[in-house]
Amino acid sequence: MNKYISAVKKLVSQRFSFIGISFILTMNAFIPKFIYKDSFDRNANIQFVALTISAATAGLYMAITNKIPKLTKKIWICFIALVLFTALSTILGKNIIGSLIGDTGRYTGLISLWSLLVISLYFAAIGMDKFTHYLPYLILGIFTVELLGVLQQFKLITLPGDGGFGSTLGNIDFLSALVGTTLPLIMLLIGKRHLAYRILLIILPVFSLFLIYKLGPKQGYMDLLIFIIFFLIYRFRTKIKRFSFSLNYLTYGTWALILLWIEAMLVIPLAKIPFPFITHEAQVVIRTTFWQSGIKMFIQNPLFGVGPDNFGYYYDETRSLYSFDTHEFLITNDAHSSVIQSFATLGIFSMLCFAALLLILIRSLFINYQKYPNHRKTFYWLGVFFFLFITNSNISVITQPHKYLFWALAGFSIGAAYSEGFIRKSRKIIQIPIRVGIACVAALSIFIAGNFVYAQYKFSSSLEIYSRQLKPDYNFSSYLPCLIYYEPQIGLSTFNMTDVEKQDVTKRFASKAISLNPRCLGAKLALTRISFKERDIPTAKKLVYDLLEQAPARRDVLSLAAIYAITQNDYPLQRKLISQGQKLDFIDSQTATAVK
Repeated sequence: MNKYISAVKKLVSQRFSFIGISFILTMNAFIPKFIYKDSFDRNANIQFVALTISAATAGLYMAITNKIPKLTKKIWICFIALVLFTALSTILGKNIIGSLIGDTGRYTGLISLWSLLVISLYFAAIGMDKFTHYLPYLILGIFTVELLGVLQQFKLITLPGDGGFGSTLGNIDFLSALVGTTLPLIMLLIGKRHLAYRILLIILPVFSLFLIYKLGPKQGYMDLLIFIIFFLIYRFRTKIKRFSFSLNYLTYGTWALILLWIEAMLVIPLAKIPFPFITHEAQVVIRTTFWQSGIKMFIQNPLFGVGPDNFGYYYDETRSLYSFDTHEFLITNDAHSSVIQSFATLGIFSMLCFAALLLILIRSLFINYQKYPNHRKTFYWLGVFFFLFITNSNISVITQPHKYLFWALAGFSIGAAYSEGFIRKSRKIIQIPIRVGIACVAALSIFIAGNFVYAQYKFSSSLEIYSRQLKPDYNFSSYLPCLIYYEPQIGLSTFNMTDVEKQDVTKRFASKAISLNPRCLGAKLALTRISFKERDIPTAKKLVYDLLEQAPARRDVLSLAAIYAITQNDYPLQRKLISQGQKLDFIDSQTATAVK
């Protein structure tokens, strides 16, 4: 009997991986349309929860077993500094719960970032010998997402999303980015003898090319072009003349070139430098207006930014007049560039930590290329994957599952180069703070994710009841993003009430929302209207001026400001509103002169 038990244990240890299964589940997580039919958030929320559970489990496992990779002091300093600086950014942003969860509907707040750091630490401990154990899970996760995308394209299945076929990622841009950046990982299948690998090596390239063609976004073609260039370099590597450079020269040179590449990708469209497929591309032009807003946010808050995932709360304040003139009603909650987004929301100190980690990652690739001569192909194509991921994330939004893949592989590369076993061999004074820190991050993640899941459940079930014209028993939750959920939550809370009851409940919940997030625009607008009704002029004045500072070009804000300015004979405000109306082309110059 013991013999069979040992055999089963060996099979599980060799073939089964919780973290591998969790990656596949995170990649494929979505809420089917038959569950809570009226719910509008079916992709990002469940993927955020899946990522958090994966990281919390991995973190607790490392903290309990003490299987934490023993990395260099410089790497640990970068990790710890990034955690501290992003925590400070969260506190100073004054939207703590929103910043922890992520307040844009994509849930890219502090918890998801810390979860990705934990995932990278877990993969840093696996070592080169166990990489082949995890590779099938990573490839299978990519394959299933692409397979579902193909089935969706042929209308064989229906998946939730923003339109088109985005597989489980919910958007064609998100799927295109995943397909394009993972082309190099297909090359890791070459030379594998297992039949499953050979089948995937035949199917995956076909799926990938088909999806790049059908999805349409030009970033997919750019990824393919970059992949072809690196493929040709790899194919004819023996005929390419090589030069002998030191490790430091290669590391810092490559790092500088990648930073210049990132800068060029942003500067060319921002400066409107003529360049094919970029300068006059409609989507690029729109995104440059987002980037300009992000740059303004960073200039105003250079040290710690506006707070994790708070971009959407500052966009109205920093958007350009051109942005308003061309796309007045196009409101974004993301910079659509990881670099601009991170500068704007996290500040310079966190960005220096990211830059240092990028340097460490690049150095690890060169170290591994020499350290593991039999696995040079692996690290070459991992390097290409990292480059494509950085390129895509610099000009587009990247989903949580996609980030999971990047941070896992980045952690593996760093660990393969620098790890010297586990920290259990280190002194207690080093072990204990790291173990406690990881355990605390895991516990906080579970707490936040648990409250978020409960809030989503209550909201979705109440929405289902509301759709049947019945009154739901619903109370406002602070664990749902204000930017998206404030109005629906108020609608559920005040359904079928008298006007007096609605005003009382709205006032109470709006006050709560603002106390937690001072830039919750919907709550401020509601309280301003209530202040007018209650003739509470001092409160109305304060809210009107706050609103004008936060969203100076919004029609609803200007309308409320005009009501206050006219009824209270606030002549300086009247002149300011007339001037603003002229800038926004709401008022022609002749009318403005007559009014003045």
